[in-house]
Amino acid sequence: MRKVFIDCGANDGCSVRKFKTEKDSNSEYEYHSFEANDVYREDIEATGANYYHKAVWIEDKDVTFYVVAVDKSKGPGRRSGASTLNVEKNKVNLKNHPEIEEVTVEGIDISRWISENFLKDDHIILKMDIEGSEYEVLEKMIEDKTFDMIDELLIEFHWKKCGVPEEQHTELYNKLLAYNIPISEWDAL
Repeated sequence: MRKVFIDCGANDGCSVRKFKTEKDSNSEYEYHSFEANDVYREDIEATGANYYHKAVWIEDKDVTFYVVAVDKSKGPGRRSGASTLNVEKNKVNLKNHPEIEEVTVEGIDISRWISENFLKDDHIILKMDIEGSEYEVLEKMIEDKTFDMIDELLIEFHWKKCGVPEEQHTELYNKLLAYNIPISEWDAL
C-alpha cells in the first residue's frame, strides 16, 4: 500500500509543507503537486513533490487559465493563488486584482490520472484548492468511481465566488459525505 498526497492547486507548495509538518513527520507519503501557474515551479519542487505544470480538470486538453499577473497586495510577479479556470471566479478576481492574463495551459483529467496511477488499496489524501473547478472535477470523479479511491479530502470550496448555486454546492457536499471519509476545509496559507 502506498501513502499518497495529491495536491490539486498547489500554489507555492504551502499545502505540502503544512501536511509534512502536521501529518507526515515520518516521511511516509509520496507527493504529487498540480499547479497551472508555472511561476511556482521552484517553490513546489523545493518541497520534494512531483510537480505537474497542468490545470486539474475533467479532460486532457488545453484550457484557458486566468492568471493573476499583478496582485494588488503582493505587486507584480503572479504570486497570487487566485488564478483559475473558472470564468465566474475570474470575474471576482478582476474586482480585486489590477491585471489578469489569459494563458493556455495543459489540462489533465485528474480522475483518469488517479485511476491509472493508483490502486484502491492505496491510502490517498486528496487536497483540492482549484478556485471553482472543484464542482466539475468532483462530480466527474464520483461518476467515474475514482472518488471511491480517496481516503480523505482536504478542500477549499469556492461556490460563493464562482457562480455555483448553494443548492448545487449542498448537493455535491452531501454526495461526498456519503463516502464516509474525513472531509476538511483546508487552507495552508
